[in-house]
Amino acid sequence: MGRRGRSRPAGRGLTLIELMVGLAVLALLVAVGAPAWSGWAQRVRLRATAELLAAELRHAQSEAAKRHLTFSVHAHADAHGWCIGMHAGSEACDCRQPQACLVDGVERVRRHADHPGVLLTVGVSGGTFWFSPRRGTATAGHLTLSLADGHAVRLVVHGVGRVRLCRPADSPDHGGLAVC
Repeated sequence: MGRRGRSRPAGRGLTLIELMVGLAVLALLVAVGAPAWSGWAQRVRLRATAELLAAELRHAQSEAAKRHLTFSVHAHADAHGWCIGMHAGSEACDCRQPQACLVDGVERVRRHADHPGVLLTVGVSGGTFWFSPRRGTATAGHLTLSLADGHAVRLVVHGVGRVRLCRPADSPDHGGLAVC
């Protein structure tokens, strides 16, 4: 009762063909999933940037009330990129100029280079939100952050100082934000 063929002992590993088939399936899954992953990562970056800038606006409002000073948040966007700078005092700063937007001697500027792929459209008079120490009022306006694929988040500042996030009606839903 001899054996005709040799069987592979248990626990010896994979054959070269099994390994190649496994790698081919893995490569196919990566090729199909990579674009979806990239789009998701960009939308996460968009939302995180919007949350960060909303926090900056809320911080300016809070500091204005705490210090009994007017605070400005200046936003600028053009073909070269965008920037947003915060400044304590009755004059707006220009976030494009080094050391122009200062709070307690520290530059408070956010730049497009730190948020790749995120575009900014400014929708406030003169490009500046003014936060008053009296009753927390602010200049009404908005900032719209967007991606090249059409996803967008809008930061809305109401005259009573409320800062909220929403999405423009023409932007696809990507995280449960209410439509503006």
